[in-house]
Amino acid sequence: MTRPVAIDPAKLVDAADALVDHHIGRAGRPRAVYLRRAVSTAYYGLYHCVCLEAARTLIPSAPPTQQMFLARAFGHREVKTCCEWIAGRRGGTHRYVVPLVRALKQSEFVDVADSFCDLQEARHQADYDHLASFSKATANSLVAEARFAIAAIESASADEREAFFALLAIRAKMA
Repeated sequence: MTRPVAIDPAKLVDAADALVDHHIGRAGRPRAVYLRRAVSTAYYGLYHCVCLEAARTLIPSAPPTQQMFLARAFGHREVKTCCEWIAGRRGGTHRYVVPLVRALKQSEFVDVADSFCDLQEARHQADYDHLASFSKATANSLVAEARFAIAAIESASADEREAFFALLAIRAKMA
């Protein structure tokens, strides 16, 4: 029997890098399917980072298994809505969250929010648009964007992290 292994956002981004470079040593460009998977996997690296870090920040003393259960409470749509508010891509911010959004617009989380929105839109193209095409350079750029956003989350101040993850928790409750 194999034991469960938690999802590691950094390893997902590493896997996305490997997908982009799967053809090394062979002539020609990478196959489209590998570039699509790289884009999708890069997004999931960032998404899981956001969810896991939210859980770790909101219940820091809880056992890792409880943190992982909480991480599942954050849906893609709710995270994207928060990111759209922070990045200024969506109006209609609920009055309960205006102070948090205003504070986060002055933080590193603006770049994280922009990256999340860009990567989710690219993932939707990669996974659902049969006519979408990604160049190796575009896929590399999106993987690098995911890696940068993960690093920004990990290096953000405690106050910024708490504000961002509280916003996610409030948005999850409003959904």
